Amino acid sequence: MDNDSGALILLIVLIASAFLLIVLKLAQFVNHFSREKQHLLTEMHRAADYNEYRYWRRELRCLYLCLIPFVTERNVMKVYPVFFHRAKHAAKKKRSDGLMHILAPSMLAICICAVCLCGASWAWFTASTTTGTTTTTGITTRAKVGAGAGARTGTGTGTGTT
Repeated sequence: MDNDSGALILLIVLIASAFLLIVLKLAQFVNHFSREKQHLLTEMHRAADYNEYRYWRRELRCLYLCLIPFVTERNVMKVYPVFFHRAKHAAKKKRSDGLMHILAPSMLAICICAVCLCGASWAWFTASTTTGTTTTTGITTRAKVGAGAGARTGTGTGTGTT
């Protein structure tokens, strides 16, 4: 009995420490990302001309693209034109450089998937293959069958006459 409780305590300690390690790494990543983003935003605000502003905006977008799995600093410039293609004849417009503008479609897709999964699970667990019982009654008919004066009257069930 003591051996089982000792194993359970060890399992709980391992799960808690793994969870704590994951939370710590996530906090470290968010802190590094926000510092890097703040540095790029500061450089954007200090830009002397539009070309320098465009350079820092591109760097900020590359930072956002590095959040996507399998996009690293080595291949981000190959991925950049896919997401941020701008035609040469397009007018220069002021665009927002927020993270929400980039991550909103992904979050929308995740929400749609979650709704579909919940709906399918609900339909799966509430479906039934049994039906309620229904009683049916036959039709009672009266027919007069006769060949002359001595006609006979009969009662039968069903749809036919005899």
